[in-house]
Amino acid sequence: MAGAGVLGRDDELARVDDVVAGRGPAALLVLGDAGTGKTTLLTHAVERARAEGQAVLVARGTAHEQDADHAALHRLLRPALDGVDALPGAQAAALRAAFGLAVTSPDPAVPDSAVPDPLRLAIGVLTLLSDLARDDRRVLAVVDDLHWVDPASARVLDFVATRLDGEPVALLLGSRPTGRDTRHLTTLHLGPLEPGAAAALVDAQPTPPRGERRRRVLRHAEGNPLALVELARADARLPVDDAAPAPLTARLERAFTDRTQTLPPATRDLLLLAAAAGAADLSAVLAAHTRLEDWEPAERAGLVRLTAAGGGAPAVEFRHPLVRSAVYGAATLARRTAAHRELAQLVRHDADRHAWHVAAAAVGPDEEAAALLDATAERARLRGGWSSAGRALERAAGLTPDPDVAVERLLHAGWCALYAGQGPWVLELMERARALASPARRAAVDGLTGWALTGTPRHAEAVTLLLGTLAPPTPTSAAGPGGPGAPPDGRGDSEHDSGHDSAHGGAHGGGPDGAADPDPAHASGAPGAAGTADAAGAAIAPAAVAAYLSGDPALTARVREALAGWDPSDHPQLLWARAACDPTAHATVTSAAIDRLLDAVDGNPDGLDHIALNGLSGAAWVIDDTARACDLMAAYLRKLDGPDHEGVNALVLDTYGAALLEAGRWDEAWARLEEARRVASATGNETVGLASQGALAHLAALRGEPEARDLAAAALVGIDPDATRVVGVRARWALGVAAASEGDWERAHQVLRLVLDDGAPAHPHLSLYALVDLVTCALRTGRNAEARAAAHTLRDAVGPGSSPRLHLLAAHAQALVAADDDAAEALFASALTQPRGGEWPFERARALADRGAWLRRRRRVVEAREDLSRAAETFARLGARPYAAWAVGELRAAGVRAAGAPDRGGVPGLATLSAQQRQIVLLAAAGLTNRQIGERLFLSPRTVGFHLYQVFPRLGVTSRAQLRDVVGDARPVI
Repeated sequence: MAGAGVLGRDDELARVDDVVAGRGPAALLVLGDAGTGKTTLLTHAVERARAEGQAVLVARGTAHEQDADHAALHRLLRPALDGVDALPGAQAAALRAAFGLAVTSPDPAVPDSAVPDPLRLAIGVLTLLSDLARDDRRVLAVVDDLHWVDPASARVLDFVATRLDGEPVALLLGSRPTGRDTRHLTTLHLGPLEPGAAAALVDAQPTPPRGERRRRVLRHAEGNPLALVELARADARLPVDDAAPAPLTARLERAFTDRTQTLPPATRDLLLLAAAAGAADLSAVLAAHTRLEDWEPAERAGLVRLTAAGGGAPAVEFRHPLVRSAVYGAATLARRTAAHRELAQLVRHDADRHAWHVAAAAVGPDEEAAALLDATAERARLRGGWSSAGRALERAAGLTPDPDVAVERLLHAGWCALYAGQGPWVLELMERARALASPARRAAVDGLTGWALTGTPRHAEAVTLLLGTLAPPTPTSAAGPGGPGAPPDGRGDSEHDSGHDSAHGGAHGGGPDGAADPDPAHASGAPGAAGTADAAGAAIAPAAVAAYLSGDPALTARVREALAGWDPSDHPQLLWARAACDPTAHATVTSAAIDRLLDAVDGNPDGLDHIALNGLSGAAWVIDDTARACDLMAAYLRKLDGPDHEGVNALVLDTYGAALLEAGRWDEAWARLEEARRVASATGNETVGLASQGALAHLAALRGEPEARDLAAAALVGIDPDATRVVGVRARWALGVAAASEGDWERAHQVLRLVLDDGAPAHPHLSLYALVDLVTCALRTGRNAEARAAAHTLRDAVGPGSSPRLHLLAAHAQALVAADDDAAEALFASALTQPRGGEWPFERARALADRGAWLRRRRRVVEAREDLSRAAETFARLGARPYAAWAVGELRAAGVRAAGAPDRGGVPGLATLSAQQRQIVLLAAAGLTNRQIGERLFLSPRTVGFHLYQVFPRLGVTSRAQLRDVVGDARPVI
C-alpha cells in the first residue's frame, strides 16, 4: 500500500484516499506548517491515482515564480494543453493569452488577445480538466506549495475548486497557513504528530539517534515530521538547552546548512547557483554545468534529487524548499551576487529573467538594473500581468538612486497593484512613496492611498485623503461626461480601461475601471488637471463611495461640502456624488440630468463610455431610477466584456444585484450578487464582499430559504456593522425578514430595530427601505408607539425631491399606523397609485397584500380578494414563498379556496430547485447545449449534465425535450 510508510497520519491518509476515489469532497486543501507532511500526503495521492489509471496533473508553487502570472497553472496543465483547441473559442483564447501560446483562434469571431479574461480563463481550465476525464477515467490535479503559487493561478484554482460537483475530477492543494480566506475550501489541517508516532518516525530512520540525543531530537522537533527526520540525520549536536528559543524553520535551516559544509566546493557552488536560479532557470544551470559527478555529493547528502527529464536529459530538484532556503541563506552576500551575475549571463535570451537576476546581483542603488526592471514591468503590463508589473516596479524603485524617480516608480507600481485588486499592497507601496515624496507629489500618494482605502473599513481616512487632494475650481472647470485623466505616466487607455476591482470600490466614482487618475496635478491643462471637474470627480466620487458605505452623516457632510462650487449636472462622477450624499432630496434633478446625458447619445447607453456609465448607473440606482439603473449597469458590463479588461468591479456588480432585486428580477439578482462576492473575495475587497453577502441573505430571506440566517450572521461577524453601516443594515434587515418569515415576530423586532439609531436611520439611505418591515414587526409585537415613530421617521425623510418608491413606502408605513379608517384608506391608495410603482413589484405587492388584509378585517371581502389575489400572484412569480403563503392564508380567510401557495415562477417543481439549478433547467429548455450553458454560467459541461441528471426526477421528466412543457413561460435570465 502506497501510504503504508506514512507514520501517524492514518486519518489524514483516509481522507486523501476518499478524495482520490471520488468518495469525499471534490477539492481538499491540506493545510499545515512547513514540514508537517503535506507533500508526503500529496505524493501518496499521486501514486495511488496513477496506480488506478487516473490522469494525474501535478504542479508546485515556487517563491521565484510568484510574480509570473499563471506560471503554476501552466505547469499544472502543460500535459493537457493539446485539448485547448477543442475548447469554446473565448475559453481557448483566454488560455492562449495566459500561457503565451501563439496559436490563432479557430473562431474568427473570437480574436486572440494578449490579456486573458479571468472568468473565461477559469471556466476554460475547468472545461479542460473535465474534457480530460473520458472513458470512465478520473482526473487528479495536485498543486503543492499553494502559498508560493502566483496570485493569478491561485484565483483560477479557487474558482475551479468550488465548481467540481458532478465532475470526475479531484483537486488536492497543499499550503502553509497564509491568512488568506479558505472558508470556501474543505480543509484538512495537519498538526504535530502525537508523541508515540513522532518517536516511531525517529526510530525508523536509517541510523536513529539514541539516548539523550534522541530525547533532544524529539524535544526540538515538536512533532514536526520533517524536523524529526532532518534533525535525526543531522551530524551537528542540537542545543543542550531545551528551552532555547529558535523557530522551527531556523533549526531546520541550521541542520541543512551543516550538511552542506562537508560538500566539495564545486558542489556547494552548484547548489547555490541552483538555489539562486529557482525552478524557472534550473535548466540553464544544468545546460552550463553538465558534470553529474559534481551534483552527486549533494544527492548522497539528501539535499537534491537527480532525475531524467524529457529526452533523457538530467534534471535536479531540491528535496524540500527549506533546503533551497537554507543553502541560499547560508551563503555570503558576495557569493549570492556572484551567482546571480552568472545566471544573468546564462539567461540573456530571456529579457525578463535577465533583468531579475541583474537586480538580484545589485548591492546598492543601480539605475541600469532598475531600468531593466522598468522594461520588464512594461512588457508585463501590456500582457495584462498587473501583479508581475507591480513587483518589477517595486523592486526597480528600491534600486533607483534618484528619490523623485523612485517615487514615480512606486506610484506606477501602486497603479498596477490597484488594477490587480491588491489593496493592502497598494497601501504598503504608498507608505514607501510617502517617505520619499516631495511636497508636490504628496497629493498623488494620498490620492492613490485614498482609493485603496475606499472599500475598506477605514472610511474616514479614505475621505480625508481623497478630499485633501482637491484644488479649487478653475475658470474653465466645466467638463463633459468623459475625459478621464491619464495615469501618472501617461500610458493611457490600456490601464484605465481595465475593469478590475479597483482595490476596492471606486465604482460609481471612479476606480480603475475607468475613472480619472486620483492625482489631480499630474498633467496641467489636460482633462483631469488640477481644478477641473474631472479632477474633482476623481477625488469626490470615491470619497462619496466611502461615505455611503460607512453611513456616517459626518463623512457625508464633508463630501457634500467638497461638492460646493461644482455643477454636477453634466459630469457623471459628480452627479453620483451629489445623489449619494442626498438621495432623498435630489431624485428629480438627478433623473433630469441623466435624461440630458442620455439624450446626447440618442438615448442609447451603449453610446456612453464606461466612465460615464459607471457614474450614471450609480446615480440612477441611489435615486430609485431602478429600471434605468439596470439598463445602464448592463451597458457598463457589456463595455467590460472584452479582451482588454481583466474583470469587473465588485461594487458595480453588487449595486447591479441590488437593483435587480428591487426590480423583481431575483434570479438575475442572485447571480450578480454571487459574482460580486466572488470578485470581491478574489480582489481582497472585504467590505463589498460582506455587503453582497448581506444582500444575498436578504434575498434568501425573502424567498424563505434557510441559508439566509447563516449568510447574514457571517456578514455581521466579518466587520463592525456599526462602522460600515451598509453591511450592518443589509445583514440585520435580512435577519429580521428571516425571523418574520418564520413567524418569530419578537426576534424579528429585536433585529430590525437596529436599522434605527436612537430614532434616526442608522444608514441615512438604506435604513429607510427597511422601515416598513420594522413597523410591521412593532405592530405584531404590540409596540404601537414604536411603530408610529418608525413610520413618522420614514415620512419625515421623504420630500418633494424623493423617488416614487420612497413615497410608496412612506405612504404604506403611514397606512399601517393610521389613526382612523379614512386616513388608512387614503394612504393605501396613495401608496398604490405612485407613478412607476410597477418598477418595484415586491414592495407594491406588500402594500397590496396589507391593504387586502385591512379590507378583509373590515368585511370588504370582494375588494380584499382582488388585492390579495394580485399580491399572491406577484409573490409567487417572484418566488417570495413566505409572503405568497401568507397572502394565500388571507385569501382563505376571505373565502377563496386555495390548495397552497403557488410555486416560484408559477412552475410546479421549480420552486424546489436552487437558483443555479433553475437557470440550468431554463437554459436547457431554451435549447442550449451543456457547453453553451456552461459558457453562460461559468460551469463545465459535465457539471451542467450532473445538475440536469439530479433535477430530472424532481421535475418528473426523462429528457430535455420535456423541459419546455415543464417550464412553460418561465425564461432564463442570464
